Amino acid sequence: MKNTNPLSQHGLFSGASDHLKKMKTSLLTLTALTIATTAPAAITSGIINGDFSNDGLSSGFQGGIADWTQDGNTFLEMRNADLSAGGDDAAAGLDAVGANIYQEFGLHDATNELFEISIQVGLTASRTGSTDDLVLQLFSGATGQVTDGIALTGSLLDSVTVSSLSTNGTTVTGAGTFSGIQLSTGAGAVSGQGLYLVIAETNRFGPAQLMVDNVSLAAIPEVSSYALLAGLLALGSVMIRHRR
Repeated sequence: MKNTNPLSQHGLFSGASDHLKKMKTSLLTLTALTIATTAPAAITSGIINGDFSNDGLSSGFQGGIADWTQDGNTFLEMRNADLSAGGDDAAAGLDAVGANIYQEFGLHDATNELFEISIQVGLTASRTGSTDDLVLQLFSGATGQVTDGIALTGSLLDSVTVSSLSTNGTTVTGAGTFSGIQLSTGAGAVSGQGLYLVIAETNRFGPAQLMVDNVSLAAIPEVSSYALLAGLLALGSVMIRHRR
């Protein structure tokens, strides 16, 4: 059937539709650019071998831990899923005050970067009263071997005690999987320097062996990035409704 609508014939509806499409395209383009420019700084690798399976260990324990730098008081051992003795799951052990492992996970190229870490923690000790703390630290520009006391050559940007563990000889308190742990570079990091995650044992008492497994890390955008994106989307929605 022939279209007899004079407005349609003169292209008024068609012109409005084309204009609306152009506005939508522009909004999508602006949103994409906003996401690209407000996203957190790129991580070059993230955490490698966070589950400690790259060594191919199938039983017992060994001194070396693939992809991590470590001091002489750390080891790799097969544990159960809850990090108790035995089992077929590799985990990293820290066996002295200041024992630690660390890994470079990316390069710093923005200010106030925020990272979220998840880690599984356990304690193996047979004597009542054994205690231990697990500490996560964020360094930049670190070089050389980690030594007792976490004496990295670089800048300490942030630090958090994940858990204070203890045992009565049979039951461990403070063990489990901890997620949502946040470390921030603040204003102390220098653009282009490497960022390092340090996992360390502190405040040890008794024959405790601190075990860690399933370490993961992700960069999260700043709140201001989300707010800017939400504002752009809201503005675009109002403009589209107004044109209609």
